[in-house]
Amino acid sequence: WSAFFKLGGTYGRTKVTAEDASGLPTGVAKGWGGSYGAGLSYEVARSSVLVLEWERHDFRFQGQGKREVQMTTLGYRYKF
Repeated sequence: WSAFFKLGGTYGRTKVTAEDASGLPTGVAKGWGGSYGAGLSYEVARSSVLVLEWERHDFRFQGQGKREVQMTTLGYRYKF
């Protein structure tokens, strides 16, 4: 088992579309935001690793400012 942490930045571009009657702000926003995360990995065999990871990114949305977007992934890594 091993654990890891991540800290950095993400450049993102978001596009919001909605019906005019909804009253929601629409359009494109882009820019830099902070990001961080953590995860665990388990070496199943010398060349096979299972990875569970959680990340949080800050993205800008048109008319709403910065919002956090979270992501959890489960992956498999093969080393050769």
